[in-house]
Amino acid sequence: MLAGGDAAAAKSTLEALLIDWPNDPYSYWLLAEAERALGDEAAAQAALERSRIEWVGGEMSLALA
Repeated sequence: MLAGGDAAAAKSTLEALLIDWPNDPYSYWLLAEAERALGDEAAAQAALERSRIEWVGGEMSLALA
C-alpha cells in the first residue's frame, strides 16, 4: 500500500497490525514512512524511535517490506 502511494491505507493497516504485534520494529518503521508521506513529521519521528527499540538487524527499506 505504501509503495503504491496509499499512505493512509498503509497507516490504518499498520496500526491494526501493531495491536497484535505491539513491539514489531519493522511495522513501526513502515508506520513512520506512512506518517511522513502524510505530512506528520512528529508522528513519523515517534514511530521511528519505537522501531529502533527492538530492531537488531541492518538497514530497513521498503524493498524488504
